Amino acid sequence: MITIHVNLRTTPAHIASLSYRLALASQTYMRDAGTLSWTVHQSASDPTSFMIVEMFADEAAKGVHIANPFFKEQDEIVKPWLVAFELTEWRGVEGGWVPTEPKDLKK
Repeated sequence: MITIHVNLRTTPAHIASLSYRLALASQTYMRDAGTLSWTVHQSASDPTSFMIVEMFADEAAKGVHIANPFFKEQDEIVKPWLVAFELTEWRGVEGGWVPTEPKDLKK
């Protein structure tokens, strides 16, 4: 499993527009094969700050996400609104995520 955290900051003038586009992205990307989750969060203390948490089954699923035509369109629309952008990628720990049923780790 691959998890990507994206931290974004915008200007006060673009909060509503960015919020709308990120919600639209979530609805779009959740239809991609292998996307486990694609959620958007807004800071409770700074409304200009957003966080996206993306979860993909594997590299192929991440590739489907990047190949989605919406990906390029979104980048072109949203990028001018951003004053900060940080992306970090994480790998799931075996047994550290339980999508359906718990895995017995006792040996």
